[in-house]
Amino acid sequence: METRRIVHWCGALVQQPYRAVLEQVRSLPSMVYISCTLYGSPANSYGLRPGMWIVEVDSQPVVTVDDFISTLQTLRLHRSEKEGTSASRYVRVTVVNKSLATRVLSLRVDNHYWPPWKLEQDASSPSGWKTVLHL
Repeated sequence: METRRIVHWCGALVQQPYRAVLEQVRSLPSMVYISCTLYGSPANSYGLRPGMWIVEVDSQPVVTVDDFISTLQTLRLHRSEKEGTSASRYVRVTVVNKSLATRVLSLRVDNHYWPPWKLEQDASSPSGWKTVLHL
């Protein structure tokens, strides 16, 4: 199985691009690939679409999924220190599509209804997967 980790953020499922995606592009903008967005989520409402790569979050470059997770954790700490834990915040996300066209989107983070989490492969779990809530 190619997919070993999936990150959910604001209704977008983000992962390292899988083989079928790699065969469709000449060069990879990053290893942070949006494989799905959930209807009604901030990701879907503000323009993130499946088939896009995330290359920056709030002017912080993200090349790998680990970079993306680290940036989300930093944003979460910064937001809770400045605005309180219940406040919403807009985040600037730079994305690239298959045609290598770059767009900058402003996305309102809603951690109350769309909290970040990750799903990782775990051989010791009965399902083979482990969920980590609230990155």
